[in-house]
Amino acid sequence: MEFKAVAKCGSAPWGIRFLKNPANPDHSHASLTVNPADGSITLSLQHMPRIVNDGIYNGLYTASFPELIAPGKEVTVDLFIDSSVADIFLNERHAASVRIYPHDENGVQAELFSTGGDTGFIAADAWPINTRHNRSATAHTIPLTEQSRRMAILVENADPEALSPSERAALRLFEAACPNRAVLTPGDIGNLSFNNYGTLWIHLDRCGIDRNNPPLSSSEITDALSSFMAQGGSLYLSGHATLLLAKTGRIDSALAPNIFNDGDGGSGTDVWNIQPRIGYFNRESDPSQYYDRSGHTIFADMYTIDTPQGRTIPMEGTGDGSEMWREDHNCMWDLNNLSYTADGRNTVERFERQTNSTVLGQWGHVTDYAVAGLVEFHPQASASRAMPAQGTVIANGLAAYELSPRLGGNSYTANVERLTGNILRYLESKDTRGSMTFVETPETDTTPPTPVFTSSPGAITYRGVTPGETIYVYTPDGRLAANSTAIYPDGSIIL
Repeated sequence: MEFKAVAKCGSAPWGIRFLKNPANPDHSHASLTVNPADGSITLSLQHMPRIVNDGIYNGLYTASFPELIAPGKEVTVDLFIDSSVADIFLNERHAASVRIYPHDENGVQAELFSTGGDTGFIAADAWPINTRHNRSATAHTIPLTEQSRRMAILVENADPEALSPSERAALRLFEAACPNRAVLTPGDIGNLSFNNYGTLWIHLDRCGIDRNNPPLSSSEITDALSSFMAQGGSLYLSGHATLLLAKTGRIDSALAPNIFNDGDGGSGTDVWNIQPRIGYFNRESDPSQYYDRSGHTIFADMYTIDTPQGRTIPMEGTGDGSEMWREDHNCMWDLNNLSYTADGRNTVERFERQTNSTVLGQWGHVTDYAVAGLVEFHPQASASRAMPAQGTVIANGLAAYELSPRLGGNSYTANVERLTGNILRYLESKDTRGSMTFVETPETDTTPPTPVFTSSPGAITYRGVTPGETIYVYTPDGRLAANSTAIYPDGSIIL
């Protein structure tokens, strides 16, 4: 979106509130304020759901106006919002660029404000930059490019409005990430074969779901899924779709997910994380029973935080102590309450050996072997399959993987989206047949990209920086002007 405002200044601060969610206006908006009294310009992101990555700035950026704002002076503000970037232009002469990482898809309103009565608004306009409004902070970071036509998603209804909000969000995310994708419904299940597709995503997440007979669990569909896996097809089962593992025969019904929620949920202020370090409490006393899965491909380039349970992966929460609503739809495994025939030193080992799987993630606060929420089920031989070499299945039943929170923006949407993209890309890599587009693949240039830095008044913009690197900015006389640690390859440093 582009917003433009022209005002004749008095003494009172005035500006633009934007990306405002009318359902939660106090905790879901950003603001740009011009203060004629002290000549300052302030961008505040402190009341906007976002990815928090700006350290000492804490969502508040203030600079001095380059020229005097005398009473009666006209000031023109142009504000461009393009995905995660806010570009600010003052009087068509001065500019700044800030990474803001918003992700409230309902934050679409804008308004002018003045704290006093002596501001004279002359003009106000708004235009869409493109047809896709700010649906998420980091749609550009989903690690998928022009995928082959062997990627598909199975939904219950072709009409997105007939799906639950979370399932609709999954469909939109999939369509944005996979340009050459296929969207299948139960009527298309006859077309599901390894000849046509290599990876299939099924996401189920709704209140009041029938645990014993969930959607997409008819014998026709589960038989097709079983055959697809037997031929080598891979599945991503997320949310309540983890119930389909037992329905398809991939695991025994006695090992079906036994932690299950489908209620309305509630509000909270804490952040829900993924724990990829299994048996963390044993890391020093018995390292042989400490399984660090944080290096798995599906966790690549994800934002992590330090907690008493080690570095975990934040997935859901405002991040600023304010409340947000979580439906709390877990559909995963209580490993302490399953019966095993396989041996092992702990319940994780016994579950993995019995199901030919690897536990990749737990609830963030867990440091032992109590639960499994994110699991990779490996190919295995099975006498009941026509073709015993089955595909890989990733099952994600963690409630923190919520694609469409109701209220109180999720500051970690980027991690949700990146995990989705990482999983789909990982499963696609299991299909070694190559792309169906028959485009000759050029040789890969393994030379690391050279970072590019661009200066503008009040900011340094960078591209191609390795996440985790610290960038130092010096003045011409050698003084340190600013420093910032890059979380993403592209960004800006405000001076």
